[in-house]
Amino acid sequence: MNNKRRIAFIVPEFPYGGAEKQISYLYKYVKKNNSDSKLIASNSSGNSECESLGIDILLSGVENKILRNLIRFFNIIRLIIKLLQVKCDIYVFYNKLYLPCVPILKIFKRKVVYSVREYDETILLGWRKKILERCNYLYSNSQRIANELNTAGLNCEFINNYYEFGEPYWKKESQSIVCISNGEPHKRIKELIEVVADTENIELRIFGKFKNSRYKKECIDAAAKAKNRIFIMGYQEQNVIKNEIKRSAALAHPSEKEGTANAILDAINAGIPIVVANIPENKDLIGNADCFFDVNSKESMKSELMNVLNLSEVNYDRYNIVKKYSSLNLQKIEERLYLL
Repeated sequence: MNNKRRIAFIVPEFPYGGAEKQISYLYKYVKKNNSDSKLIASNSSGNSECESLGIDILLSGVENKILRNLIRFFNIIRLIIKLLQVKCDIYVFYNKLYLPCVPILKIFKRKVVYSVREYDETILLGWRKKILERCNYLYSNSQRIANELNTAGLNCEFINNYYEFGEPYWKKESQSIVCISNGEPHKRIKELIEVVADTENIELRIFGKFKNSRYKKECIDAAAKAKNRIFIMGYQEQNVIKNEIKRSAALAHPSEKEGTANAILDAINAGIPIVVANIPENKDLIGNADCFFDVNSKESMKSELMNVLNLSEVNYDRYNIVKKYSSLNLQKIEERLYLL
């Protein structure tokens, strides 16, 4: 196995979300045996180990879609030039915004690995499928995604995330629900807020970045109806979030589109009860448990939130979940990289 291949792990920016955390875990694991590995953020980085290229491809502050796509087109060209200057042998991406980089990197004889993190019906349409076919290795933390890609004739391996579990630390001190999620429409934060606002006694704290200012305003307006029971906390350091999980009654995760939700893993690590949408990825993560609500039903969400407030122990099999998310998953990906 050639562990001297120069490998670049590319993310849009740090900190951002669970996918970036997983790429960072993988980078650190590979770095132990390969000092030539690089962790690269296209744009800004709050990670001291991460090299920043200063190129924004998310462009979340540009609300005009035509203008955003135009700027992104030129930024992708700049990014490709920068990535070629990095002079690595293998490039590992996860965000679909990077897909246009693949053909150019392949022309220059670079290997490309793409990690498909969230289910998206458009991933197999037109040019995207053709680009995926050109990748040297595809893997996903979602069994559903891996199955969809394999059915479409693409070779995609299912590999679970890694998570560094510790001893449970949950100490219920309130009737508050905590939600850890970036503020994007498919995360269904607004729906969660509306459900909590419709109750009389549930308190909700939401941690995470809102990239879309319009959606953030919609969420703030919805929260205002709850008379000081819903708090949008924005991005916070991990120790702040950990303390909130420790004291809360449960974690809610209403997202309708996920790979493996790190927020749910954070909750399982703490040993706190959870209320999550019944999407396939969450069922794969948690298994058979009494913690799901119908992703299409606010009434179902409300019912589960009310039920979970009275729990004094977890509503899932923590032991078996912990076993699934070991460092063996990182080892498997590393082995695949060196076989390219």
